This record gives sequence, structure tokens and C-alpha cells, in this order.
Amino acid sequence: METQGCQHVYGNGTSIIHNLLHDPRGRVFSVEALMVVEMALLWFIAALGSFRRQSSSRCIRTLVWAAYTLLFLIFTYMIGFMQSSSIKIDLYPVWAVSFFAVLGCTNSITAFELDDNKQWMKHYIQLILYYTYVSVLLSHMSDAFVVTSVTLLFTVTIYKNFVRIQASALASESWIRSEPPYYRRKFIATDDITTVEQIWRCDGRLMKSTEGAQLKDICLSFALFHLLRRRYFGFSCSESGLKKTHDFIFRGLLATEKDYSRAFKVIEVELSFLYDFFFTKYALMYYRECVIFFLTIISVTLTPLVIVAVTRPHGIHGDWATMETKNADIVITVLNLMSLALLDMLQLILYWFSDWGKVSLTCRYVSHLRWQKNKFIERLLVLLCKITLLPNWQNKIGQYLILESFEGDICKRWLNIFTRWSSIIYLHDQEKMGINMGCLVNNRKAGIPTNVHNEVKKAIVQSLKASDGQLSNGLSSLTRNGLLEHFSWACRQETQTHAILIWLIATSYCEIAPPELELGGSKEQEDFLIQRDVGTKLSRYCAYLVVFVPELLPDHQWDTKTIFDEVEKEAREYLGGVVMTGTVYRRRHRG
Repeated sequence: METQGCQHVYGNGTSIIHNLLHDPRGRVFSVEALMVVEMALLWFIAALGSFRRQSSSRCIRTLVWAAYTLLFLIFTYMIGFMQSSSIKIDLYPVWAVSFFAVLGCTNSITAFELDDNKQWMKHYIQLILYYTYVSVLLSHMSDAFVVTSVTLLFTVTIYKNFVRIQASALASESWIRSEPPYYRRKFIATDDITTVEQIWRCDGRLMKSTEGAQLKDICLSFALFHLLRRRYFGFSCSESGLKKTHDFIFRGLLATEKDYSRAFKVIEVELSFLYDFFFTKYALMYYRECVIFFLTIISVTLTPLVIVAVTRPHGIHGDWATMETKNADIVITVLNLMSLALLDMLQLILYWFSDWGKVSLTCRYVSHLRWQKNKFIERLLVLLCKITLLPNWQNKIGQYLILESFEGDICKRWLNIFTRWSSIIYLHDQEKMGINMGCLVNNRKAGIPTNVHNEVKKAIVQSLKASDGQLSNGLSSLTRNGLLEHFSWACRQETQTHAILIWLIATSYCEIAPPELELGGSKEQEDFLIQRDVGTKLSRYCAYLVVFVPELLPDHQWDTKTIFDEVEKEAREYLGGVVMTGTVYRRRHRG
């Protein structure tokens, strides 16, 4: 009986799947089900995609990536699914356009990895193919009103997809390094360009307020972002060697001890601009602001027009064999179109409340005297300063300590070594294989990210000001503390990786403080504990860069990983491969 029951259930399941794939109404139901999934994925990306920059959670990043990838797979599958149907529904062309709108109109994400921006030419080819597929479905429509409204929406959707692809191209190295049509030896400022100096000297009431100071710092971050972008692509930054640049930082931005938080905020916003440039289309929206704004308005305006065309009696006619359109089909179509329109408006609102929108409005305010006398504009900018819809960062830094990371699978460790050596033997994209594949099988365990407290920020700024910007790789700090003669060798290593790992070991010793000192309450002992905490966090952060992000360090990433492998091997041999907490290590050190 149980066997017969299982066979009966299996037969029913097979019958349902067969009806969904072969029965005309079943195929329509399948498309509608995927449209519901599509809408859910869109709102999921809208909810979590904006926080991808802030969150360090691998789970959130993976979920957003999976949802974004599924949208493309669903579109490709459904276009072929609708075209292959022998008996179609009249709403198929409208559904095809709405699916096409998903690919580039309703979210700002353009890439998940830097290498994705190199694929912009492939995306152009895909766009042409998708355009052809949707056009074939549209060609079967015969009602003039429906054809006009849907075609207009389709045209706007094409350009918005083009904008998404062009945003990826803008962030690619091939685009940045392309030859300009002409070369001008001397930069000539025009009325269309607003400089940092003009913003700083603006006499508008707003720029003299607290909100005005915030807008000035955001614009400064925007200018620094362009310099950082230039350095990333290998271009020189001649401005960094100018005396006025030095004075601007040390006599302006860091003039007082209380400005360290402000300086870090400027850097935080600068990195946010850089992130948006590589992974979202906000940069292209900024450069083509008016076009994007009017396209969104047109798209939102056309949506009710298409809804009217869909819902009116006998409004859709095709020259193919069709089946009856039911009320459920129309309801799902209307909900889908409304979702697309709402998400379009949401994206535009998020842009204007982002730092990109604040920079744009501030530049207009500075360059237009009428805006400076308009109280409504000033109140609007004040409101934008008080509301932050897109957070920047978590104010945390990664941590790594060798003693806490020995919990790992030895098989994964050997697989990690084999992967990197095989990349050299076969010469298949050494850098990409050595880093990306190494991360996939990296068995090293990072510590819990720690908050960047004010003491850490203050210590960095004080050290920078004490050296007047002349970095000495730690020698100046040893000199101030009278320890240069004893420890100068630790700062004069062959590579920065050696120096980082030496000071990681040193701060690990410092962390093992005598219990009586930790329980003390004098001012001197409190200062010692604060300084020890600052040094430990910064040292662990540098070690985190060595292990997980070696490409951000001055040394070649392959050298960095090789050096660390040797240090880790020696540590395992000395400590016997056990996990050492502070208490256990004190016990062993004393014994």
C-alpha cells in the first residue's frame, strides 16, 4: 500500500509538471509565477542592495548576488519560454517588456566584483540580443494604442539598460585609459566646473552654517575620490606633492585636535564615492543627471498609459493563436508594472538623498546666485544633510591574530598552497588565480571586526601631525619614545610585510600584560591600557590586510602571501599547532 501511495503521489507530481510545461494555461501560470518571483527579488534587492556597501556579512552579499543573478536567468528563460509557445496570451509582449525593464531600471547595482566591469562589451551584445527577442514579440501586436504605449516604454527601457552597461564601462580600465580626442596641456576652468576653492569661498548663508560645513566636506571627499580613482588606474597625482596640498591638510583639515573625526569622515565619504563608482551606476547618473531624471519621469508616466491599454476591454490583439486573458493575468500585469514604477521612483529618491545628489545640488547652489538667495533651496539642502538613507561604512576594521587562527582544516591549507603553485605552473592569470581561488579555500579564520574608536583615530592623526606628513615607517615614533637604538631594525626590513608581522608579534607580547597592571586605576596605567589597545587593533588590522587583502599593500601580493606562509609555518612548529588564548599563552610563557 505504501508503495502504491508513493507511486500515486509521484504520478500526480509528474502530471502537474507536465501540465505546467505543455498545457497552454499551465505555461501562462508558470510565467505568472516567475513574474511574482521577479517582483519579490526586486524588492529584496531594493531592501538589501543599498546596504551591501555597509555590511560586511558574507551572507547578505551572497543573497544579493544570488537574487541579482536569478533575475537575468529568469529573463533569459522566460523570453524563450514565451516565444516557443504555440498558443500565446495577448499579454506576452507586455510581460516581455516588464522583464526587460528588470535588467537595468530598478536598481543601481552594476557589478559585484571589479572584474565584472571588464565585461561591458559582452553586456552590450546581450542587450542587442534581448532587444531582438522582445522586438519579435512586440511585432505581433496589432492594436495601435497598445503598440504605441508599450513601444514607448520599451524604448525608455532600452536606454536605461544602456546606462547600466555604460556605468560598468566607465569603471573599466580600458575606458579610463582610452585615448582622448585631443590633448590640452593646461586645464582651463569654465562656468560649468565648480572647484573646491569656489565652494569654500561661497558667500551664501547656507555655506556658513553647520550644514554648509558638512556639504563642504562632502564636496572635498568628492574631489579626493577623483584623485584616488586616478591613482587606482595607475596615473600619477601631481597634486600630492604641492605645498598647498600639504597646508590644506595639516593647517586646514587637521588644524585642531578635535578635527580628527572630521578627517576620518572625509575619508569615509571618499571611499563611499569610490565604491559607488565601481559597483553602482550613481556615477553615470551624476554625469547624466538631467537625462536620467527625465527618463524616469517619462517611464513613470508611461506606466499608467500601459495599464489603461491592458485593462480596457479587448485592448490587446495579436496576429497569433491566442487564448483567453483572465482577470488574474491582468491583475498580475498591473502589479508588476506598478512595482517597476515605484522602484524607479525609489531609485531616484535614493540618488538625491545620497552624497552624489548632495554634491550636485551644492555645486548648483554655489554657481547660481539665485539659488543662494532662495530660502526654499537652502531648506532643501539642510533637509538632505539631516537625512541619510544610504549609510557609508560600519566604522569597523578587520582583525587577524595568528594565535587565534590555527583552527583550520589541514587539507584546505594544502589545497590553498597547491592552487597558488599551479597558477604559476600553468600560467593562467597568476594574480587572479592566486588571490580569488586562494580566498575560496583559505582556511584562516579572521577575528571579529572591531569598532574604530576615537582613541584610534586620534592616535593616527597625532602620529601624522607629529611627523608633518613625512612617513618614517615607525622610526619617528621610536625616536620620540627613546627606543630607536633598540628596535630600529624592526622598521628597516626588506619588505613591509616583514615589518607588519614583526610588530604583530610585538603587540601580541604587549597584550599579555601583568594582571596587577590591568587592575590598576591610576591615570598612567589607564593611558597605558589605551595605548596598548590602539596599537593592538592597528597591528591586527595590518595583519588582516596581509592575510586577506594583500593587493592593498605596497609589496607584491604573491610575495606577501609567501612571506606569511613561512611565518605561519614557524609559528605552528613553535606552538605545536594549538589554539592559544591570552590566558593559556601567559601560562606557557611563564612555564
